[in-house]
Amino acid sequence: MTGAHQAILGAARIPASLTYLTTASDTVDRTAYTFSGLSLGDADPSRIIAVVVNCTDVLTVTSVTVAGVSATIHLQATGIFTTCAIATAAVPTGTTGDVVVNLNTTGEDCGVGLWRIVNLPSTTPYDTASNSEDPIVMSIDIPNRGILVAGGTFDQNGAVTTTGCTENYDYDVGTDRFCGGSGSGLTPELNRTITFDGTAGGAAGVAASWAG
Repeated sequence: MTGAHQAILGAARIPASLTYLTTASDTVDRTAYTFSGLSLGDADPSRIIAVVVNCTDVLTVTSVTVAGVSATIHLQATGIFTTCAIATAAVPTGTTGDVVVNLNTTGEDCGVGLWRIVNLPSTTPYDTASNSEDPIVMSIDIPNRGILVAGGTFDQNGAVTTTGCTENYDYDVGTDRFCGGSGSGLTPELNRTITFDGTAGGAAGVAASWAG
């Protein structure tokens, strides 16, 4: 195949797209949280469900499943009384499903935010970033036609100011605050700054980008 033919085929590839789906939370102390019947959007052979896990307490997210499919946990961060993680699972069929989050110890509050991503050329993140301070400030590289997912957990109530991505959810859970945001079709950029600025003594945030 000539270089010209390869260029034509590359240009014809359908770009990846991202859609924010839903969020859910639970204020009961548990080591395993099940969020039942969440929207997964339209089925697609290439569909990836991205999950931001927001938890309070210092802990480790040991596993995430989406509609019974084991997710890959790409990164997680812990701060003072806070944890945040990003995971993805390939779920080509079905329009709803349970999301199950397992922890290594008891969490105080826990929540998830979900996004549907289709047509990714690779499910491996292009770059990741995390931060465990308030404000949460993260620097992440964005590839061509970039897809971005980010989240933040704060140990106190209060609205969060988000910059560098579109805020998709921001709400109080018990005495804590969970937020998440995203972007798609982004132009290449080095060290894009993602900020979640809340009112808290403890915070943790994560972000991941993919080539679209």
